Amino acid sequence: MNNKKLLRGLGVLVIFASALILSKSIFFDNAPLSIEAQPTGPRVIAQTPIEGQRLDISSPIEIKFDRDMDAAKTGDSFSLLSPDGEAVSGNGIWLNARTFSFTPDKKLESATVYTATFSTQASTKDGTAPEEIIEIEFKTMEALAVAQVFPAQDTLDVDLTSSITVIFNHPVVPVTIVEEQSKLPQPLKFTPAIKGRGEWVNSSVYVYQPEEILLSGINYQVRVDAGLKDTLGNTLDESYSWQFATRAPSIYNFALKDGEQNPSEEVKDVRLDQAFIVTFQQPMDQESTEAA
Repeated sequence: MNNKKLLRGLGVLVIFASALILSKSIFFDNAPLSIEAQPTGPRVIAQTPIEGQRLDISSPIEIKFDRDMDAAKTGDSFSLLSPDGEAVSGNGIWLNARTFSFTPDKKLESATVYTATFSTQASTKDGTAPEEIIEIEFKTMEALAVAQVFPAQDTLDVDLTSSITVIFNHPVVPVTIVEEQSKLPQPLKFTPAIKGRGEWVNSSVYVYQPEEILLSGINYQVRVDAGLKDTLGNTLDESYSWQFATRAPSIYNFALKDGEQNPSEEVKDVRLDQAFIVTFQQPMDQESTEAA
C-alpha cells in the first residue's frame, strides 16, 4: 500500500518537473519574436493651390512631400497631363529638398482639369519609391468674363435716370482711392454715345453714371472690348455686347386748366380759349414737343 502511494507521488513529481522544464524552454530559452517595420512610400502633404482652390492659367503649381526626395529621379517621374492625357511642357524645379514646383511653358486652358502625376520611379533620398502612382488634380480658373449687367440684356422701358453697371467674374482693378480712378480702365462703350463718368466701386464692379438723363425711346448698345485684363493678367477673349431700350415718351396726366383731370369721355362745349395741361412721364425737349 505504501509502495503504491510512493509511486503515485513520484508520478506527480515527474509531471510537475516536466511542465516546469517546458515552460522554461518557452519563456526563457527561445529568442524573442521581432517584427521588422516595412518602409512606406513618400506621401504628398501639401499643394499650391490648395485642394478646392482654382489654379490660375499662368501660375506654377507646388507639391510638397513628407520627406526629402531624390531630386533627379522624382523630377523625371513628374508629368502634368491635360484632359486628353497629353503631357504639358514646362519647367520643374525644387524649391527645397521636399517641395517641387512646375511652371507650364504657356497658359493653360480655362476651366479645365489637369492631373499632376509622379510615377513609381520617384524616390526618396533613402531610395524608397511610392507604392503606386501619385496623382493630384488641379482645376484652372474660369476665363475673365462679364458676369452680370444692369440694365439687363434686352430690358425695355428703362428709366431715363438709370446708371449702367457691369460686373466681372474676376477682379479687374486693384482696390484704389477715388483720385486714382482716372488711371484705371474704362471698359464701357456706348452707341449712341453717352456723356458721363465711370467709377470702379470695387475691384470687379464698374458703374457708369450719365451726366444727363438718357434719351427717350432709344435702343442703346453697350460693349466691353476684348483684351481687357484682370489683376492676374488674364484677358477677356471675346468682346461682350448687350442692349436695352429706354422708356418711350408717354403722358402721365392730361387736364383742362381749371377743369377735369384725365377725362375718360369726350369733353363737350370746350371754350375756344381753353388751356390744356399735359404732364409727361419723363423730361421732354421743349422745341420738338411743341412742334409735334
